[in-house]
Amino acid sequence: MAALISNSKNYRSLLIQLRQRSQTAQVRAAVAVNRELVMLYWSIGHEI
Repeated sequence: MAALISNSKNYRSLLIQLRQRSQTAQVRAAVAVNRELVMLYWSIGHEI
């Protein structure tokens, strides 16, 4: 049974979609963190 599931096109498609969603979320998180750091550094620079 496990062999049938792992060889299924639908299963492979699902894994690809999950991987893409995970990677997209990671990129979005990194962008958000970088945005916050830039704003922090800008604010500190402005205060100095």
